[in-house]
Amino acid sequence: MGLISPKKEKNYIYFDKIPRKQILQKFWSLVLASGWAESAENFEEKREIIQNKLKDFFDIAQENGASTYGNDVKTQFQKQYTMGFDTGIWVNSELDLSESARQVFDGYITPREYITRFVCNLFEYVKDVGYVHPLYETCKYAIDNNKMDLEKADFFNILPLTSDDESATKEYPQHINMFINYLKATNLFEEGKNLIKFRDEFPPKIVIQFCNIDYKNEDKQETMSFFKSYFNYSKYISQQLPKKYYEILNDTITMNEPVAQKLEIKDNSRVLGGKNKIYYGAPGTGKSYKVDKEYTGYKRVTFHPEYTYYDFIGGLRPVQDEVSGNIKYEFVPGPFTDVLIDAIFDEENFHGIIIEELNRANTAAVFGDIFQLLDRDDDGNSKYSITNKEITDYIKKIKNVNIEEIIIPSNLSIIATMNSADQGVNVLDSAFKRRWQFEYTQINFNEPDLDKVILAGFDIPWNDFGKILNNHLSRNGIDEDKLIGQRFITKKEIEDKELVASKLLIYLWDDVFRYNRKLIFKEHSVFSRLVDEYYENGIDCFVSSLSEELSKYLNSNSENKEQILDNKEEYSTIDEDLNDD
Repeated sequence: MGLISPKKEKNYIYFDKIPRKQILQKFWSLVLASGWAESAENFEEKREIIQNKLKDFFDIAQENGASTYGNDVKTQFQKQYTMGFDTGIWVNSELDLSESARQVFDGYITPREYITRFVCNLFEYVKDVGYVHPLYETCKYAIDNNKMDLEKADFFNILPLTSDDESATKEYPQHINMFINYLKATNLFEEGKNLIKFRDEFPPKIVIQFCNIDYKNEDKQETMSFFKSYFNYSKYISQQLPKKYYEILNDTITMNEPVAQKLEIKDNSRVLGGKNKIYYGAPGTGKSYKVDKEYTGYKRVTFHPEYTYYDFIGGLRPVQDEVSGNIKYEFVPGPFTDVLIDAIFDEENFHGIIIEELNRANTAAVFGDIFQLLDRDDDGNSKYSITNKEITDYIKKIKNVNIEEIIIPSNLSIIATMNSADQGVNVLDSAFKRRWQFEYTQINFNEPDLDKVILAGFDIPWNDFGKILNNHLSRNGIDEDKLIGQRFITKKEIEDKELVASKLLIYLWDDVFRYNRKLIFKEHSVFSRLVDEYYENGIDCFVSSLSEELSKYLNSNSENKEQILDNKEEYSTIDEDLNDD
């Protein structure tokens, strides 16, 4: 099937079924096409998708427009078909991706990394010689001859030809060329003029340690039998290299990094005016609606009881290494850190984050050490700075800039919303509130875009219904932070009877009058019966005092309607604790 156990024994290493040029491009295009086809319903469909997609991905992957793919996609697929098995891309005859090929498809490892593994694990059975590891023999020859550069002629001495048969002699150089092409496609070698060179960081004495020669003393027939399984073959041929390989590779990357520059966040060129501001009020008063209009383009998050510092700021989390495929722990930024970095490196524009439902999380815990930064000077910069090594190291990693201490810059705003009715969820302490501006969003049933929207089931304009309902709630001792806001439900929901029942009526039932439903509903025992009453009788589902007031409004002329709407109670005072500082 592949190189380890060919159907026909050869007198030389055998690469006949693998394309001789553009190894990385053809390998990568085959992986992408195979991954693209995984949703196919059957084998025939999958094969056809791979066949047609190969050309598209090859055109994307090829370097410098080296050569065209050709228009006969079926013929081209046949030329690459065995590559899928020989390099371990597929684990079965159904053309399913192997685990390592899946890592290439998902972007966790590069095609060059995969080919490096392939060459380090690859061995071939040569007739009259036995199992030969081409890379191992190459390294051994280079060590014995004290060479870092190898010419093509060297490979005729490195790899055996065990026959002087004319056809073998003729084909042998082609397979040598192919092996050299594979070496050039790895991370271990670089191409010189008319020769191939070991990279300085990967001399032959090091590379020989990466060669997998576990098979060396194995029985020929047992080995061939084991590797007849596509799964066994693909797993073996693409297994990870020793730890030392990745250490050298990472050291090389680090050595080539430019020296990080220092950056002072607080400077004179940055736009000014960043703020911390909370919009609060009764449910549905349009806090989010207002924030959307005033702060366009800001990142948005929603706090909830399970929301943590690591969600908001960021923290160490398991990620897969792009080179080795190993799991490691790295700092993964939260939305605040992302916005902070955007603001730091874009001095001329405002940036910000909108926090919905601020007090539904433990705010002190979510902000953590960032709490210290909420104190701002007149320009909008943090008065005090903090040392947060995870954030500064992350900035150095992605921007190559050293920042010793973190502040919130003057072009970054933190905007939040909260229902004053929900203060009992997680009470904001005085120290936290002192660092914020507050803006109360009042109930306003005079919004022009809602003026002609009719409330389903009650056949009354939503704006007018809201005023009458809130008057009734206030007369019965309901505080303002429990009243209904003009945007408690959307226009679409206002006009849908089922949504009115499931959002408006349930709120009145469960939240406002939970312990004294007799004050608003005729049916006060079972919610489902209340809904039936609403569907059948509309406003008559309410207690007589409210239903009569609504009926009177419906049957009145314009002047009387205005009198009814103006006859409002004083709303109870919103919780003054929000501004106790």
